[in-house]
Amino acid sequence: MKIHLHHGLALAAVFAVSCALGDEIHSNGLGSGLWSDPNSWNGKKVPTATDVVVIAAKDVVLFDRDDSGKNTCKEIHIDPNGTLAFQRNSGSRILCVDGIIESYGIFKIDASNSKDNMELRMVAAAPEQRVIRLLKGSALIVTGNEELADDKHNATLIAWPVGDAKTLVPGKITGGQHVAIDIKYTDLQHMVLEASSIDNTGSKPNERLNVVGNRFTGLSSMVFTSCDTPLVKGNLFLASTNAAVAVSAMYLNACPLAEIRGNKVVGPYPYGIQVNGECSVNGNIIEKCTVGLYWYVYNAMARQNVIRDCETGIYLANVTGTFEDIEIDKCKFGISANATIAQLTNIGIKNVDPKGGHALTLDSSSLTILNCNLKPDQIHCTKTPNPQVDLPWIDSMQFLVVKANGTVPPKTQVEVATVQTGKPLAEGVADLNVRNSPAMIRPSGLTALPPSPSCLVIRAWKIERDGKTTPTPDYTLSIWTPAEKQGDKNKVLFNKKIKPDESWYRPIPNDPNQAMEVTLP
Repeated sequence: MKIHLHHGLALAAVFAVSCALGDEIHSNGLGSGLWSDPNSWNGKKVPTATDVVVIAAKDVVLFDRDDSGKNTCKEIHIDPNGTLAFQRNSGSRILCVDGIIESYGIFKIDASNSKDNMELRMVAAAPEQRVIRLLKGSALIVTGNEELADDKHNATLIAWPVGDAKTLVPGKITGGQHVAIDIKYTDLQHMVLEASSIDNTGSKPNERLNVVGNRFTGLSSMVFTSCDTPLVKGNLFLASTNAAVAVSAMYLNACPLAEIRGNKVVGPYPYGIQVNGECSVNGNIIEKCTVGLYWYVYNAMARQNVIRDCETGIYLANVTGTFEDIEIDKCKFGISANATIAQLTNIGIKNVDPKGGHALTLDSSSLTILNCNLKPDQIHCTKTPNPQVDLPWIDSMQFLVVKANGTVPPKTQVEVATVQTGKPLAEGVADLNVRNSPAMIRPSGLTALPPSPSCLVIRAWKIERDGKTTPTPDYTLSIWTPAEKQGDKNKVLFNKKIKPDESWYRPIPNDPNQAMEVTLP
């Protein structure tokens, strides 16, 4: 049994009788030195496989060995202001620890300017011993060389397979308040990264949470809880094929302003990216998970994501927010929404499973869909509309871009208006089926392209609260130039009846070639 004094003092330990543990070896307290140098340690004894290592305050120990064929030590404890770092540019460095690593100080692996391999192996058989525990004031900084070819990594954190059967037992990295975690361009194998209550805004200089350019393989995953503005960028999550993954690749719970950007997740994870709370999820690729993106409560913002080969592409529960520029391919259920009010813009859902699948499934939800390749018969609604708001199930809108050929006088306008089948609109009353009309024809001959806020937007069909579909209305499209004199009428150059349909869907929203062409006299 080992008892630690309060941080700020050297860590001490009292052992019960045990043949499994060796000595407790402290660094020399004089600044220390190389791990393999006896002068770096009290008693001039280099730690062995059964020893517990303590890095004393203000000492810096440089690990300088390749212990790939043996265990380096039993445990490692780092005092406040103590540092354990890997020696650089001196060949392969592999540290094998047969127990926990507990730190109040700095643990650093910097392979950023080297081709040498630097690797930490957690080799204990028991899961509770495969832990890097980061305590108040500590920092874990691991940086590989981002310029290596073929997606290779020369910095590695691995929970080593156990026994001759090579059983996979995950390891864990944990950290909370007053902790810095900065892991970049590193290979994490069977390692779970858990962080809670870390502030990455910069307002707390000793706290950091950046996970960039890494590869999480096997049983590896990431869980952040109540962390402010964490950055998760450009990582690859690749699930093990030898053991089931029972958790999300990425799970962020109550992490305001978290940025999940440019990652790739390949299943079979239950959830590729799971978010509870406010966050931004942009530019990610998710494949072969049960659910690609799961979002629960509050304001959501997801853009430019690609989700393929999942049972459900996106599942939303109690969400408000926007989802833009997303491709969903070969999923049985494209998007499922429960108690959700959101806008979907530029969403392409294709290759839905024809056997019981749906592009869009709604329960107690209301969605506005703009420029989505969806038709009413691809949408499944339950019998329960959202009880909180008087909104339709689906309000479908489409962009309209007009290209005028021929001579286009200055200040020429395009105006779209609903064909009124009953009593016409009173003067000054807005046409709620049309946005941004009239629209100016620009020098290019086009009206504004998406995503310009002045692009013409036309309502298509609606699925009302009673489940009935209101078909797309007819519109008149007029092109005119302003009157030259006050009191005169505008000069109409073109007039045509139009009706939005599925051909108006714009796979590339700002493609100028997908415009409605008209020829002016």
